[in-house]
Amino acid sequence: MELHRTHDTGSVAESGDVPVVELKNVRRTFDGGRIEALRGINLAIHRNEFVAISGPSGCGKSTLLNLMGVLDEPDAGEVLFGGRRLDGISARTRFRSREVGFIFQAFHLLPTLTALENVQIPMFEMPWSCRERVNRARQLLEEVGLASRLNHLPSELSGGERQRVAAARSLANEPKLILADEPTGNLDSGSSTQLMELLTTLHARKNLTLIVVTHDPAWSGRAGCVVRMRDGQIVGDIFREPAP
Repeated sequence: MELHRTHDTGSVAESGDVPVVELKNVRRTFDGGRIEALRGINLAIHRNEFVAISGPSGCGKSTLLNLMGVLDEPDAGEVLFGGRRLDGISARTRFRSREVGFIFQAFHLLPTLTALENVQIPMFEMPWSCRERVNRARQLLEEVGLASRLNHLPSELSGGERQRVAAARSLANEPKLILADEPTGNLDSGSSTQLMELLTTLHARKNLTLIVVTHDPAWSGRAGCVVRMRDGQIVGDIFREPAP
């Protein structure tokens, strides 16, 4: 297999492989153009990669993640998914619901629903029966070590357990791409380590493309590529060729 760097990001790809996500000279501004969140980003991330995006607060990390998750659109440049643009609201909505799983710092679990019910929420976009949804949600919660917490409300779970529910929910529709925005930001050190191990294991086991935005340097030792940002630009990366 021939390996090469793509768009100076340090990502590893099989020659000829189409990136899962590619940004070409992407710019994003806010406040009528007075705030430049992203300044000409070029980045290609390929299938099965594990990428950590790091940098100080306000450097554009979350804005970049929102573009890759089709939660936002650039002011200039192109964002390509599998080599194509997603034109129209319906195409973007379908892609987001079927191809992307999200894990947020604040968990975003519905407080009146149990863990089992929270994991099922994205599945209503799929043509699955109630029994299929329940069985899949139960299986995913078992995979993240919460088999005994299926019927607990978020208020009855620890922070680490709530983030595990969020991780299970992100896998609900068998997505190809998982985007995690500061997933350990609200966790203690022990829970943070457990979540890192969990996501690293799920990435390897399910052949996921995993992109983590983080301040935590511990992610750098787990990701295959670390993209560093400052002031809306990519300023450096660490390239590590995968073990044979």
